[in-house]
Amino acid sequence: MFEEESNDSFSLDKVVQFERMIENESFSFFDVEDYEVIINYYLDIEFKDKARLAVVKGLIQHPKNLSLSLILAEFYSLEKLYLKGIDLLNGILTMNPSNRELLMALGRLNSRQGYYKIAANHFTEVFYSSSDCLEEETEGLLMELAYEFQNMGNCEMAIDVMQDLLLINPNNESTLLELGVAYNEVDRDSEALLFFNELVNETPYSYLAWFNLGTIYNRLSYADESIFAFDLSIAINENFSASYYGKANVHIQKKEYRKAIDLFNETFKIEQPHSYAYCTIGECYEKIGEYDKALTFYEKSIELDSYQTDAWVGIGVVKDLKNQSIDAIKFIEKALKFDPENAEYWYIYAEILQKLLRTNDAENAFKKVVELEPNNVDAWIDYSNFLFENNAPKKAINTVRTAIKNNGEEEDLSFRLIALLLADDKLNEASIKLHHILKKDKKTITKLFEIYPQARDIQEIVDIIAQYKD
Repeated sequence: MFEEESNDSFSLDKVVQFERMIENESFSFFDVEDYEVIINYYLDIEFKDKARLAVVKGLIQHPKNLSLSLILAEFYSLEKLYLKGIDLLNGILTMNPSNRELLMALGRLNSRQGYYKIAANHFTEVFYSSSDCLEEETEGLLMELAYEFQNMGNCEMAIDVMQDLLLINPNNESTLLELGVAYNEVDRDSEALLFFNELVNETPYSYLAWFNLGTIYNRLSYADESIFAFDLSIAINENFSASYYGKANVHIQKKEYRKAIDLFNETFKIEQPHSYAYCTIGECYEKIGEYDKALTFYEKSIELDSYQTDAWVGIGVVKDLKNQSIDAIKFIEKALKFDPENAEYWYIYAEILQKLLRTNDAENAFKKVVELEPNNVDAWIDYSNFLFENNAPKKAINTVRTAIKNNGEEEDLSFRLIALLLADDKLNEASIKLHHILKKDKKTITKLFEIYPQARDIQEIVDIIAQYKD
């Protein structure tokens, strides 16, 4: 007790001397330990400006001191003056080339500045010089390193680091989640499946490992295996809502919408309902034709988040399904106001406008869809059909030609072009193109009749097709 009082008295004496020096604009000498005492005192009572001033004064008296430089660099970081911090610490790096604390600080500052490669180099240097590190220090270092590789977009290296990390601590939750994401980003699902299966063999009660397995199986379209993995994750940790969402999404893909709704309702016992969950329940009710319930949940979604564009579109789609297309348009337009680059929304908008005979607006909407998604073959086909049906055959033909330029000689587009040419009485050009397609693949012979049944009544076309029959 007396020692604490003595320490407090010593701290106050140093602070009083420091404040007197500042007030009188005089000079008093303090050693580095004195400055550290003064700085800590100010930080304890949250006088950050005075603490920063003490650091600056300390470095004037003790230039390039490692301890004070690290403290000032942290102030720079809090003020988002990352470059100043980097310059400061680089200035003392040659004198302390192997100091782990210095290298870590430089790594973090470079990371915050966006210099991820430099940050990763600093963390790597620390890692290879840290043979005497405690296990938890090594774990923290590897987490920093994995984070930098992810920032650099180098998921391959991030995966390697995270795997090493899980050897130290197989229950590191953030790493388990990030590793699943990283595997997905580099399309290494088969390897991920093997890794997490091995992990659950070693740590069978890891709910996050089972969650990752459920997610991977779902991506690979193994629905039953996915549901089994999600069920085990839930059994181990019934309060981990992500597993309920994952399982619900599998049921949605299987068109088992009521099961999905039940799972979303289960999450409301764990956490407050949120906009995404309400919106997805709305979509499920929409799919099973319970439109009033769908509207209710879409509206609940928007109440929680007015920027939930899928919910605005959902209301529009349901209104259209209820033959309220004029009302539907308003909700689609609301979604497009928030998300004007969403091709799916423009597609829905175009189809409803077409239904309302707003031809010019529908054409502009279709045009926007193919501008945003030039590889969407269905959109090009619907756009060309729309133009043809609205007495613009030449526009329709040119639209399909543009689509072929963007997508190559895709089968549906090639036959669509032939059909449009025939409908526009351009028999010679249609015949040449038909020969060209059938020479490459005569198995597609019946495709033209599916798209344009009237071709059966054109003798020249029937004769060309006959040449390629076995």
